[in-house]
Amino acid sequence: MASEAPRYPRAFGAGAGLLAGGLILGLIGGVAWGFVRPTYTVSFQDGAAVVDPAASAPSADFAAIGWLAIITAVLGMILAAVALLQTRKGEVAGGFSELVWLILVAGATSLTTFAVGEMTVRALYPVPSHSETPTTEPFALAPSVEPHVALLVAPLVAAAMFWMANFFELTRLTREQARVEARSEAPALGA
Repeated sequence: MASEAPRYPRAFGAGAGLLAGGLILGLIGGVAWGFVRPTYTVSFQDGAAVVDPAASAPSADFAAIGWLAIITAVLGMILAAVALLQTRKGEVAGGFSELVWLILVAGATSLTTFAVGEMTVRALYPVPSHSETPTTEPFALAPSVEPHVALLVAPLVAAAMFWMANFFELTRLTREQARVEARSEAPALGA
């Protein structure tokens, strides 16, 4: 007699799928962020590395954080749409626990985006080592950034979108139920 593998609730599979999708989106978003990050143009002058302000992107640090926020906001919207689709299909209940899971997945997606973006930018714009002889040829340098609040954009956008969509759906269902009740009571009043 063959033993059956234990069956897990559909919600576990849906939650795992949301996490896997979020991490894959984070990988893609991180590579995209690495490619769109602006750089400084640096050259060696008298043995010191000097940023050339005329050839460098203005406010590269701020622009890098801005691009991270934009990319993670889009990823948060995609995650919320997937979570809403799972709710509509009945794979998950769509309650508070789904909202909390969505926030956690969106946070993991943000962290993945940041980490992969940092690795991508380091691969695209390597910094010459100190052991190399400084050349007079300028090189591109992507500044290191501290993401701080930008990491919270995806969870905030995902949570807001998921909550608002559920609120509007609940409002629609409540109105629809009120109309059905009003129709069922109307013939009884006329009799």
